[in-house]
Amino acid sequence: MMIKPRVAALALAFFLHSPQSASSNEKAPVEASAAAEEVAWKKLEETAKSLHRQSPPSLEPKDFDAFISKMTESLGGLAEQYEAFLKQYPNSVHTEEAWEQWLDCLSMAASRSSARLADLEKLEKTFLDDTKLTPSRRETIRRNQLGRVRSIEERENFVRTVMNDFGAPAHFFCQEMITTAQFSEYPHSLKLIEEVLKVAEAKKISHYREQALKLKKKLDRIGKPLALKFKALDGSEIDLQAYRGKVVLLDFWATWCPPCVAGLPAVKSLWEKRRADGFEVIGISYDSDKPKLESFLQKHPLGWPQFFDPQGIESEIALALGKPGPPAYWLINQEGFLVDINAKYKLNEKVDDLLKNGANVAKNLNERNE
Repeated sequence: MMIKPRVAALALAFFLHSPQSASSNEKAPVEASAAAEEVAWKKLEETAKSLHRQSPPSLEPKDFDAFISKMTESLGGLAEQYEAFLKQYPNSVHTEEAWEQWLDCLSMAASRSSARLADLEKLEKTFLDDTKLTPSRRETIRRNQLGRVRSIEERENFVRTVMNDFGAPAHFFCQEMITTAQFSEYPHSLKLIEEVLKVAEAKKISHYREQALKLKKKLDRIGKPLALKFKALDGSEIDLQAYRGKVVLLDFWATWCPPCVAGLPAVKSLWEKRRADGFEVIGISYDSDKPKLESFLQKHPLGWPQFFDPQGIESEIALALGKPGPPAYWLINQEGFLVDINAKYKLNEKVDDLLKNGANVAKNLNERNE
């Protein structure tokens, strides 16, 4: 009978650690196999890092779309490399991480390919039907499926449906409902947070209780005036009071945040289209590396002022506002009232609505709060 190389190596390792150990020369195959495994793993890590370091040639929609397509193809290739690693080194110390990365890459690659998505869904079903599938792997699959849902309503329903697939359903529920609340429309978002607080308090999950309270504090700002003053990256003085009469989008972002960068083309397009009608954007960057931010903005000029502080996401302004996002889009109406902290979804429609009747939006929010 033929013995697989990795199995043979493990058998040899067991023998060498027994009292009947042979000469040190017999250790070579095991050490060579382990060394080859580490080399293969390091190569995978470097490939993943190199993909993460890539950035689009420009923020023009056509260029950006081509970049995303290229990235998803590359992620599909990386998924195949992780799969090959798992087959070659089934008992590796990196097995669980490799398995998780494999599924994650497959899920991201499937975002632009219906064929890949169909294959992935079949694979996920096969795994989920296996009663011996470990809880951690089941969670990986469910989280990837959660990431692919089309609407925030579907997301909420999915969390409620699959929460018992997790080893700690209350923890999963709290974590994912906080995320769902962040992207839900007000006042439904507030109802979700109140539900999370009840579960977190009943199960004594202090970590998620604190997170929920922080989000509730942000939600409680809605319908109230927002004060903001700072010196922009270019040296200009920014005061939100000076923007009265305009609809303002606060874009909380960072160059190191892929979803933030991905959203810039749409924001820029909307700003160019509606600026003449009274729409402005203020960037709140969480970057701590000033030269890197300046280099990015030189390569991808945006046109609106940028807040910068070397403390990044721990800056005084970020902390005062509850460290929104990134990314996070906050909308301020013509009277200086915060009217939306989840403006990423339906941004164009929300801006159009505010430009037409921003004062009424704030009034309606205040009536809901009462």
